[in-house]
Amino acid sequence: MNKAIALLFVLIICCSGCAVYDKDALKESKLERKYNINTDISLTIVEAPLSEPIPDYLTVVFTNKSNKDYRYSADVYIDIKLDDIWYIVPRDGYGYAKWLGELAPYSSCETVYYIGDYNIKCTGLYRFGAVNYEHNDAIYKRKDMITFCEFIIESSLLEEE
Repeated sequence: MNKAIALLFVLIICCSGCAVYDKDALKESKLERKYNINTDISLTIVEAPLSEPIPDYLTVVFTNKSNKDYRYSADVYIDIKLDDIWYIVPRDGYGYAKWLGELAPYSSCETVYYIGDYNIKCTGLYRFGAVNYEHNDAIYKRKDMITFCEFIIESSLLEEE
């Protein structure tokens, strides 16, 4: 019974939106238009669901479900869903388009990402996006893709700041 009440509480928080972010000041995320979604790779956040205090680092498990070699980027995106629309979470500083690692066919690996420069301000439903591409592609034919995973931030203490 307590689990059902806790789950209901989390769903109410996620569906109610975030009073801290001014949606008019946020930019709508257009990552699905910029990149093709790569379904060969899945992402899992080890620490999810997150709660107060929000960590500066996330451990992400990449799983390659295909027979292709992939490379993935050190630069990532974090979006928040407000009223069924994904918005870009503001970030202090800029990311680097550095290719972080390789992912062999049918393999998994853990990578730690620094997220302390994202201005995560409230509870809600977020998504983490990592850019990747097929490693066998010639550089001039390479097509960057993106893979997402969603995660919940459960802390109501963030909204009090």
